[in-house]
Amino acid sequence: MTPSIVQCKQVQTHRFSRLPHSSSALHIAALAGLAVAALGGCKNAPTPPLAPATDVAATIPTTGQGDATGAATPPTATRAPRGTTLGCVAELIDGTVRAAAGDTPIRVDPDQDDVRRVKLAVWPGGDDAVLVAFFREWYTPGGPPSHGVLWRVPCSEPAKADAFVRREGADFAHAALSPDGWTLYFSDQRGVGALDLETREMSELTHPGTAWTGCWTPDAPLRDLVLSVSHDGQQVSFARGGPCGAEAVWVGRPWVLLAPLDAAGRQERPRHPIHALAAVPPATLWLSDGEGCDEPGVVAPNTRGAVWRSDDRGETWTRVEVKADPDVLGPYAEALLVDPRAPDRVVVHGATCRLAERGTIGGDVFASEDRGATWRRVWPGQAKRVTGLNDALDTLVVWVADGRRFASRDLGKSWLDLDQRPAPEATPVLPVHLGDVAFAVQDDGLYRRAGLGTPPTRVFPPATAP
Repeated sequence: MTPSIVQCKQVQTHRFSRLPHSSSALHIAALAGLAVAALGGCKNAPTPPLAPATDVAATIPTTGQGDATGAATPPTATRAPRGTTLGCVAELIDGTVRAAAGDTPIRVDPDQDDVRRVKLAVWPGGDDAVLVAFFREWYTPGGPPSHGVLWRVPCSEPAKADAFVRREGADFAHAALSPDGWTLYFSDQRGVGALDLETREMSELTHPGTAWTGCWTPDAPLRDLVLSVSHDGQQVSFARGGPCGAEAVWVGRPWVLLAPLDAAGRQERPRHPIHALAAVPPATLWLSDGEGCDEPGVVAPNTRGAVWRSDDRGETWTRVEVKADPDVLGPYAEALLVDPRAPDRVVVHGATCRLAERGTIGGDVFASEDRGATWRRVWPGQAKRVTGLNDALDTLVVWVADGRRFASRDLGKSWLDLDQRPAPEATPVLPVHLGDVAFAVQDDGLYRRAGLGTPPTRVFPPATAP
C-alpha cells in the first residue's frame, strides 16, 4: 500500500469513547476518563517492537472482500455509497431499546449484565432502520461482554426489531463504519472483523496472538478493539491488549490495519501518530509525536516532555527535551512553530488534557532561541491555540478557552491584550518539502518520498531511540 502524501483524518460515525483530541461527533456522551492509577501497573511494560522502515508498494490493489479466513475473494461490483446518517434515534431506557415510534422486544438480560453499566451503540441500517448493539466499557475488569448480536430496528415499526446478524464472541458495539457505509469493522472474537452490511458476510482481518512480556500474563490471548476508520477507508485504528494488573483492567496499545479489505496488501502496524511537523531548508525537520490524551485503556507510545529534530532529512533523529525548570512540556506537543526567517527560534504548544482525577493539565507554551538547547515557558497553561502571524514568530498569538487572545512581539517576554475573536480550527498535519523530497504523515509515522514515481519510505519513528 502506498501511504497518501496527504494527511488521513480519522473519522467515526456514531462511535463511543473518543477523548477531546478527536474531531469526530459522538452519538452519546464520551465515557468517563480512566484513572491513571488503573494504568500504574503498565507504565514499564515494553512496547511491541516497531516495524523497521519499509518501502511500501506504489499502488493500492483493487479492494475485494476477504472470506472468513482472510483469503481474497473477487472484488464486488462498485456500489454507490450507502447513507451514513441514522434513520431515527434509538435509546436504551430501563433495560429496553426504544425508538421514537415505541419500544422494541430487545432487552438487556439482567442475569447477564449489570443493566446500569450497559449502553447502546447505534449504526445506520438503511433509510428507515437503525442497527443497534449493547455496549459496555472495555477497560473495566473482564473487558466488554461479547453479546454476539447486531439488531435491526425498523424506525416506523420498532416492535418488529429482530437480529440482523449473530456471531459468537463478536462485539458489534466496539466498531467503526467505513466511509462508503457498506462495511462495519467490529471487534470479533480476538481480532478485527468486517461485516458487509449488504450481504451480511463476515471476515476475520487480524489475529493478535498472545501477550508480550510485561504487565500481561505470559501467553495470555490478546484482543483487538476497533477505534476508528480513516477518511479514505484504507486504515482501521484499533487497540491491541489484554488484562493487566491485580484488578484485571483491560489495557492495550494503539495499532493500525492498512488496506483492511485487501487480503494481499493488508498489514498490521503499531500506531505512532504525529501531531506537528515543520521543515527548515536545506535539511532540518522538527516533529512532535504521541497519541495525545490517553484514551481509556490505551497506553500510547509517545515522547512526553520532548519533541524530535532531524538535521539530515529524516535519516537520524535527536530527542529534544522541552523544559524550563521546574516546568516540563506535557503531555505532548500539539503545535510546533519554527520561524522561517530565524530558524533558531522555535515555539512549542503543549496539548490540554482533561483527566478525571487531576482536572485539566497542559496548554503551556515554550519558546527557544537556540534550536531547542534551552527553553522558556512563555505561557503558563490553558492555551487553546497558538499561531505565528504570517507564519513567522515576529508576532506570537495565543488564544485561551473563553475566546480572548493575546499577542507578543518579543517571543513571549511581554504580552498585549487583543480584541476577542474565535480561535482558528485545528488543521491536519500537512506535507512539507525539503528540496524535491516530500514528507507526509500517516497513522504509523512519517514517510519520505524522494521524487515522483518512487515509493515512500517510513523514516519515523526511528528504529532505535537515542
